[in-house]
Amino acid sequence: MTKNHSGNQTKFSEYNTIEVSRFLAIFSFTLGTLLFMFFLLLKEPILMFIGLFYVPIAIIVNLILVASIIFKKLKKYIEKKEAMISVGILLLNIPIIYLYFKLSIPIIELWFD
Repeated sequence: MTKNHSGNQTKFSEYNTIEVSRFLAIFSFTLGTLLFMFFLLLKEPILMFIGLFYVPIAIIVNLILVASIIFKKLKKYIEKKEAMISVGILLLNIPIIYLYFKLSIPIIELWFD
């Protein structure tokens, strides 16, 4: 997409990237939380394996979007404030993943006792 300071193309690129990043952050959080809650309630090993498959994919997709936002910020397609907010929202999922992992360990340890 070419840089167009006069108008619509830049605004569309900015809007699209910001909206996609925020949707993806919320979607990743929601799906991860649902998987975690069902894992805690049902204690089914299959949910652990689904989560172990889901987490790396979600991390990779989120990091690709973070890189895209940073690139577009460097090219001045996105305003600094919007870029920082979107990157922050995407990166908030990392400590949540860590917390869910730490809370899952006692259940997983019970399976191997």
